[in-house]
Amino acid sequence: MQIGNLNHNVKGQDVLLRAIAKLGDAFTGTVDFIGGGASPEFLRGLATELNLLKRVRFLGVMPRSYVYENLQRYDLLVHPARSEGFGLVIAEAMGAGVPILTSSLAGPMEVIGSGRHGFHFTPGNVEECAQSLSELSRRVQ
Repeated sequence: MQIGNLNHNVKGQDVLLRAIAKLGDAFTGTVDFIGGGASPEFLRGLATELNLLKRVRFLGVMPRSYVYENLQRYDLLVHPARSEGFGLVIAEAMGAGVPILTSSLAGPMEVIGSGRHGFHFTPGNVEECAQSLSELSRRVQ
């Protein structure tokens, strides 16, 4: 899952979509995007272009209660931000026992203990994101 403001220039959802596409059939999961913002149409268009509409769902803005009640049901939170101050959603997912894959920005890295409590990749790096997704999906299965 990916939770946050759907603004790909800041939150990097396009990196996640491109990483999923790069994995092709090796990626067998589904990613739920939760949130609203400036980029939903761009991201839907990119998902269509990358032939990912069967692998991603755009759930839109959901009440916090939905997130809190359903967070623990997910296998992974991916936070591919290009810019992030802290990453509250990372802390929330960790509290629910959900593994984390985040870009290696200072705020998120502080939350995951510089990699002790989560996984990371270079911001904007589709290849590293795809590699991490592949490794993590093998662990979850």
